[in-house]
Amino acid sequence: YPESAVSSVKKIILPYTASYLSFEFSAVNLTYSEYIRYAYRLKGFDDDWIFSGKRRFAAFSNLDPGTYYFEVKATNNIGKWSDSTAQLAVVIEPPFWHTWWFTLLAILFFLAILYGLHRFRLERALEVERLRVGIASDLHDDIGATLTKISLYADLLNASKQQTTESGQLLQKIASMGRDTLRNLADIVWAIDARNDSMGNLISKIQEFAMDMLSKKDIEVNFKKEGIDMDASISAEKRQHIYLICKEAINNIIKHANATKVNISFIAKNHKIDVLIIDNGSGLPKDKKNELGNGLRNIEQRAKKLEADLQMKEKNGLSIILQGIGL
Repeated sequence: YPESAVSSVKKIILPYTASYLSFEFSAVNLTYSEYIRYAYRLKGFDDDWIFSGKRRFAAFSNLDPGTYYFEVKATNNIGKWSDSTAQLAVVIEPPFWHTWWFTLLAILFFLAILYGLHRFRLERALEVERLRVGIASDLHDDIGATLTKISLYADLLNASKQQTTESGQLLQKIASMGRDTLRNLADIVWAIDARNDSMGNLISKIQEFAMDMLSKKDIEVNFKKEGIDMDASISAEKRQHIYLICKEAINNIIKHANATKVNISFIAKNHKIDVLIIDNGSGLPKDKKNELGNGLRNIEQRAKKLEADLQMKEKNGLSIILQGIGL
């Protein structure tokens, strides 16, 4: 730092690299200079006075950025300390990465990265959603229309008299397979379509299927919903698992239960969903254990994928209880 008297310099500003400081000081007394004693301190570093005797030199190292005040006082020729002290303010500036503006820029940069990641994930999600809607539309419009025509042509040929009994049976089989495939395709299209990712759509689909299938067998159906947010979002995977579990259970009731009444309940509690399918039929038939085996295993596997608790209780019919499905 340029040499000048402390009395004329009140403050010096140094870069953060100046971690070592040294000062030289002197009291003006030409007659009794050998009797003068000195004391100094650097406030902010050590507030205690350091009595240096005749030594007129002070040094400090390992100083952190900040503001310090170097003070020095002296005695007169009879050993009395002066009432006033000489003071110099020393400011060591912090490095730029410790400044408020750098911290602010770092925070803004971090927030910008988070926002960018959020936008990227959102764009990817929208892209996947558009892809799912497109695939669902193509399957419905192209393959669905083709399967409908195959079933229709098979029915027309079957109604024609220009055929043998064997060919008629084959055409009936083709028409039936076409209709079954068309129904399965409709389920696949429904599962893929991102516009169906809501609890309301899922419950409506299950209710529609249950009413359609069970009413053909004169089985009474009661549907109950408790605390369900119909607008709540649910992933396509969970939606598909729940639907296929209910579909398998309803098909088993139609084929094996000899039931006259079915209660289907959706109950929401603690941010999770319970599904109950209860019939008043004959329970699980022992003579058709192998036939039921694959369907029940599928239900168990799907329940595991949903991380839900599955219970099957036989009492005055069969109760299939699926508990703790997280949304």
